[in-house]
Amino acid sequence: MNKRSLEIFLICNNEFPFFWVIVLIGRKEWSEVWMVYKEREAPFRMSLMQSLKNRLPLSRKDNKKLSNAIKGFEGECFFDSLTEKLTCDCEVLNDLLLEVNDSEFQIDSLVMTGEGITLYEVKNYEGNYIYEGGSIRLLTSKQDYLNPSEQTNRAVILFKQWLALHHFNFKVQAYVVFVNKHFSLFQAPADIGILLPGMLDKHFERVNNITTPIGKEHYRLAQKLCEQHISRSSNIKLPKYNYDNLKKQVYCNQCSGWIRSIGRRMNTCQKCGHTELNSKTILRHIREFQLLFPNWKLTTPIIYEWCGGLFSKKSIQLVLSKNFKASGVKRARYYY
Repeated sequence: MNKRSLEIFLICNNEFPFFWVIVLIGRKEWSEVWMVYKEREAPFRMSLMQSLKNRLPLSRKDNKKLSNAIKGFEGECFFDSLTEKLTCDCEVLNDLLLEVNDSEFQIDSLVMTGEGITLYEVKNYEGNYIYEGGSIRLLTSKQDYLNPSEQTNRAVILFKQWLALHHFNFKVQAYVVFVNKHFSLFQAPADIGILLPGMLDKHFERVNNITTPIGKEHYRLAQKLCEQHISRSSNIKLPKYNYDNLKKQVYCNQCSGWIRSIGRRMNTCQKCGHTELNSKTILRHIREFQLLFPNWKLTTPIIYEWCGGLFSKKSIQLVLSKNFKASGVKRARYYY
């Protein structure tokens, strides 16, 4: 076998935060070649709601939804830390949103091996739950939370339809994964596709023991999945907001406390003591403005006002010119 290695990194950026990386390590046979990894990004709705919370009082319902979204994302990131340790010949793609037959479906994590494809639905619940009648509920509540079998079955059915539409033929299985160590589930059958926290190490040990190599079709599928990924769901419901009713101030990236004074190069949060470069803080608030108002032009005056006049227009213009392309001259200049 040729000892020479070839590493190619292909990075594809979408309009909204989404990218995928293909790492190709050259070996003699295609079946030994690569691992494809699509990185997880913070969900659009969660990021937008976090920004709104810093500038607009949210309803109790929206605050609850945001809290649940943050907790769910933290659970998914923990699950990523487990799949990142896989050493077998596999491909891992995270956070996929696909559509087939006018139905959107999300895949938290997908792992391809030589034996097939496994879909993972990640849950970060905590507390004591019981499995009854196909659903789970808290021992202290009568409210049913989900039917794990229905959830995984829907994902498998839609994904198989998607595979057939794009002329792929792979064996597919799915699990609902509970990652929180403070989660317990009683009376759950062993054959309904549930992975509890104490089962994860053994599960991934079995995955790592798979010796069947992946092949060209896995690579082709990974490319197609990345191409077909939908960056933003059409079913997202957002609270109504407008520019005028949002607070125009600068807030801390760590504790969300308001920053009211800055130094020459740095600013320090008086609430938690976190420090950040002024240029980084300005860029962070520009990105936030883009998230909330994607169709607005970026100008120095609008970002100056967005930051509550805390930073000079000269500092803002410098950050804009370094990170964006300019169009127009003088007062008509904007950035994109």
